[in-house]
Amino acid sequence: HYPLRRQRQMCIRDRTQNVSFAETFSPTAQPVSVRMLVSISVANGYELATADVSTAYLNAPLEKPVYMRPPKGVKDPKDRGRLLRVLRSLYGLKISAKNWHRKFVQKIRAFAGTAIDIEFVIVTSDECMFRFTQGDSVLIILIVVDDVLSATNDNKFRRAFLDFLRTEFVVTDDECFNFFLGVGWDKKPDGSIIATQTAYIDRVIERFNLKDHKPSCTPMESNFSVDESDLDENCDPKQLAWYQAAVGCTMYGMIWTKPEIAYHTNVLARYMTKPGPKLLKAAKKLLLYLKYTRLLGIRFSRDDPKGHGINTLSCYVDSSDGDDRITRRSTGGYALFFNSSPAAFRSMLQRLATLSSCESELVQLSTAVQEIKHVRELLELLGFAQEAVKVFEDNQAAIRIAESPGSSRSKTKHVGRRFAFISESIEAKEIVMMYVPTDDNIADIFTKPLAHDKFVKLRRLLLNYTEDMIEAGR
Repeated sequence: HYPLRRQRQMCIRDRTQNVSFAETFSPTAQPVSVRMLVSISVANGYELATADVSTAYLNAPLEKPVYMRPPKGVKDPKDRGRLLRVLRSLYGLKISAKNWHRKFVQKIRAFAGTAIDIEFVIVTSDECMFRFTQGDSVLIILIVVDDVLSATNDNKFRRAFLDFLRTEFVVTDDECFNFFLGVGWDKKPDGSIIATQTAYIDRVIERFNLKDHKPSCTPMESNFSVDESDLDENCDPKQLAWYQAAVGCTMYGMIWTKPEIAYHTNVLARYMTKPGPKLLKAAKKLLLYLKYTRLLGIRFSRDDPKGHGINTLSCYVDSSDGDDRITRRSTGGYALFFNSSPAAFRSMLQRLATLSSCESELVQLSTAVQEIKHVRELLELLGFAQEAVKVFEDNQAAIRIAESPGSSRSKTKHVGRRFAFISESIEAKEIVMMYVPTDDNIADIFTKPLAHDKFVKLRRLLLNYTEDMIEAGR
């Protein structure tokens, strides 16, 4: 028998706290940074492991005086009418997350001072990522509140870092990388890692009572579209809550391991306040697709099936001109690959109305270049500087305009700044435009609902699977 343990946790109610957003903001690692770190580690033979800081917030002192009323249950007559001064960043206090992040980063920075030859770099593209080098040893740290993900080619270097943290914090070392941020990371015998959210999807299917429903092999019908008549301004509150919850659940899966449903989630999310029967049915079909592909996720591998090179960025961009029947705006998307695995991806309804498919491609291309610049900077600070990134586009007119400053300028005045942004990136040799046939443009999966065969083909390329693997995970 285990001894009985009684625990209490003191929290602060946030509705009584009057502080500004600037005093409470605390950065957290972005999903693209996590995927980049995993991809770098797999391709270069780094060991991945996680660690956790216990009762993290309580390690951070408060800079300004904070007072609270005694919690319920305190019966000491001396405490009646008194206030208690809070000395540590209690959970529930709005400024606790910021205080903890500042304290943790200070401790991480201090590790560089433990030896003369340790070099330290803060990845400015992501304030939660750090790089240490000591001779040939490399240690990359990524923090998410109190969770630590590390990648290294020298485990002694990593253990020295954790021992240094233990001088002030209670740190639990998992010594493995199996589960992180709700995502399962399954390492295969060939060294590849497959990221899935099987447990999360199972909980979602159970929550929406879809266990006994037949799974769907595609996330949306290929002829799906939304007209004004498909919207319901007076949607039943229960159906509205169901729809909003369903779209929210699929969105979390899409952000981490299911990029192939980015378009479908984006379309459904446009009508969160007035879904009609057609949209409710589409949301259910998307959930059943998750059920069908619960074992399928992103594959990070050492090989280079796309032929772009190891430790090399590449990008696919596409748009569908004026496809939204209500706003007449275009849907576009991009997929940014590193070591043939998707690091960043997006499907979006463009905010700018365009007059041709060429213009919509240029608008989407400018958005993709912004992401490329961000990831290029991140990789450079991690020691993986990039040459001109290959950007694959299936619209030859857009390629010619981007590569030839001054051409068709009279026809692209209203997208002039975006056009100039792309041209400057080409002149600076940050990107190079490449033509790809429409059937091979992976970003096409982000712009429209596809028929089964084409969807499966592009999904395999997007997730970095081989043909035999895709059937095993569906």
